[in-house]
Amino acid sequence: MGSKRRLYIFVVFFAILFIGGVASAADPGHGADVVAAGTFESGNYIFPSNLNVTTNFSIGSFFVINPSLSRVGIGTLVPRQALTVAGNISASDTINATKLCIGTDCKSAWS
Repeated sequence: MGSKRRLYIFVVFFAILFIGGVASAADPGHGADVVAAGTFESGNYIFPSNLNVTTNFSIGSFFVINPSLSRVGIGTLVPRQALTVAGNISASDTINATKLCIGTDCKSAWS
């Protein structure tokens, strides 16, 4: 009788441990469409359809979104234009622009 009771307690203990661990692992208790400001745990996150950023958002010092000024920074936390890239840019296809500025020398056509 004692061994059956110990086996029962053992099974119940591990069932509670397993079920409790699964239910509480990074479960915020709500869907991804209701995310409050704060720090995310590491991991992969999938948002339904769209992710709307309404306040400043950054990933370290590598990427920042400033929605109030409609600016994005890559490699900088202080984007000075709609898109600011601090570092080299590599493109494998056409870059379209109506004007190109190198320093203060800006051109909209070449002859």
